Amino acid sequence: MKSFQSSAKAVVSWVLSAALVIAQTPAPPPQPGSEQPIARVTTRLIQLNVVAQDRHGKPVTDLTKADFVLKDAGKEQKISVFSMERADAAPATPVGGHVVAGQTLPPNTFTNRVERKVGAVTVILFDRLNTQMADSMRAKNELLKYIKQMSPNDEVALYVQGRDLRLVHDFTRSPEALIKAANGDKLNAINTVAADADPADSDTGNDDLDGAIDRANQSYADYVNVMRAQQTLESLQLIAQHVSHIPGRKNLVWISSGFPFSMNQDTMNIDNPRDSRNFNDETQKMARFMNDANMAIYAIDARGLFQTDIPDASQRGNTKVNRPPPPPKIDHQYETFDIVADRTGGKAFHNTNDITGAIKKAVEDAKVTYTIGYYPEDSKWDGQFHQLKLQCKRSGVNIRYRPGYFASLATAPSPQQTTRRYATVQDAIQAKANLSEVGFTVQLFPKDSDLAAKVVIDPGSITLTEQDGKWVGTVQFLAVGGNAEKGQFDAEKVTIANIKFSPEIHAAVLKDGLTITHTFHMKPDTNQFRFAVQDVPSGGIGSLVLTIRPRQAPAPVTGSPRLPDAK
Repeated sequence: MKSFQSSAKAVVSWVLSAALVIAQTPAPPPQPGSEQPIARVTTRLIQLNVVAQDRHGKPVTDLTKADFVLKDAGKEQKISVFSMERADAAPATPVGGHVVAGQTLPPNTFTNRVERKVGAVTVILFDRLNTQMADSMRAKNELLKYIKQMSPNDEVALYVQGRDLRLVHDFTRSPEALIKAANGDKLNAINTVAADADPADSDTGNDDLDGAIDRANQSYADYVNVMRAQQTLESLQLIAQHVSHIPGRKNLVWISSGFPFSMNQDTMNIDNPRDSRNFNDETQKMARFMNDANMAIYAIDARGLFQTDIPDASQRGNTKVNRPPPPPKIDHQYETFDIVADRTGGKAFHNTNDITGAIKKAVEDAKVTYTIGYYPEDSKWDGQFHQLKLQCKRSGVNIRYRPGYFASLATAPSPQQTTRRYATVQDAIQAKANLSEVGFTVQLFPKDSDLAAKVVIDPGSITLTEQDGKWVGTVQFLAVGGNAEKGQFDAEKVTIANIKFSPEIHAAVLKDGLTITHTFHMKPDTNQFRFAVQDVPSGGIGSLVLTIRPRQAPAPVTGSPRLPDAK
């Protein structure tokens, strides 16, 4: 690979002064995290997705970067990336030189970032695990009513939460397909867990026997409540992982009666001591996955309008008539909806029978959004939650966004990382897939009988750390070309780029990306190119497969080689 030789060929036009040391080796690459500096400061792009509406709830579409003030832990930050995305128009080109969905790429340029028509992307989770039968039936009818009215541009995926999480239908714009799927067995399966979690008081006519039965029922109910809370939060987390590759804001509409966020913290019963706990840790973990996936939860209470229950003594055992009424209970399900919505930048809908209208409002929120990105100054990457405050200086504009981020070196694991399917760039090349943990673009240039590739890596997806006044990091790169049908590819060596940037070069990288060039020596039967990039400190991998499509007319014998299309 002559383009990586450290003598005459420069990897980047400005890298000759950047001390980017390139080495080639056929040996297996070092394991992620094997060369971590002791003292470091890390740069990473943090992005917020913002919903902006006027006093009447209508989207505001003419805001600029100058309209916003962003503070991280009270310190104002420089906004490096700014764009608006809307369902009915192509998004504006973002500030900062980063490629986003909908941005037009130059000729013969391809990206491993998922490109799609910008629109409202919504996941609906129909939760039978936490919803009583009657509420579930009413909620399903409201869901079907929404599907019949959905906009042609709305992309909707439907999941159901029972004793496990099931995908009912993947993303589609077809109301007919969603209605057919919703009327299948998955949404109609009988589930008694919600009833078991809230048992009725025993009424045998014997106070002592009733007390013993109620204590036994409550112990089992506590176990069920813990199980369904943990299972639901894990399912929300799993959905976030499944859709994390989709660019832009995603809405998760959670139709449920909810689970108690805290248990037994509002009662003191000496005769029946019970464990007291909340699910704050599990909710924080779920929120981290949601934030990394740029996904907001819109929690819709399937219980509808609340009614005050008036006890009827004539319907109970005579020995209980003179008992004082029980103290009012705190609705911890209500509390859960507010917490999960607030921590993900979404919204909770309570005390309404108009579930259809609530779904429509949730979907509308994704149709006009702003993306605001920045590189935290003096941020400690300690794994803790960092509070963000975003202010819109224009009066009369209400904004909604997630309240912060978890300052960890690596983002939440993707499904590929979780299953450890792709640990090296060789694995990614063999996988023949487009992975997007490390984002990059590839631009191709015919060069005599060869093909030159300019690879620009998104600086927001690689880890650069400050050490002794320099910004250091390690990136691995592998590119191969050959014939996909025959399974024959040229043997190439893994290139290890040991980065050591001055502050000036570091600033240029943040603006323009990290550029690597590579030259393919074309053969007559070459029809596919594969690229893979790994950020060594985090282990994240990006890959891209480009395939030459056959043409109707034969290619000329002489001249430039054909250019590929993204697979």
